[in-house]
Amino acid sequence: RFSSRIAAAIVEQRNKKPFLRTKDLEDLVFHCYPKKMRFKGIHPSTRCFQALRIFVNRELEVLKETIPQLLPLLNIGGRIAIISFHSLEDRIVKLAFKELARGEMPCKILT
Repeated sequence: RFSSRIAAAIVEQRNKKPFLRTKDLEDLVFHCYPKKMRFKGIHPSTRCFQALRIFVNRELEVLKETIPQLLPLLNIGGRIAIISFHSLEDRIVKLAFKELARGEMPCKILT
């Protein structure tokens, strides 16, 4: 939410002075949200920090690369369990499993 506003504020702030602490970014994101939304639910900067972590750690790319490598490691009758924490991961896992089920080593998807 408010990604355009947050991105513009980050660029503006960086032109004035660099971010030195995560608290600086947290405050900036917090104030990009309308006042009535700042105190409802999770902290406004949570999603921003999650997005940065996912990007920096290449989490989605690593997940896409790793799943196809797992099937050949299984014993006959073995199982792969993947726990996803948000919809981006969930979509990657579901699509990868569907592709694996149609591949050379067919498997059964259990949900």
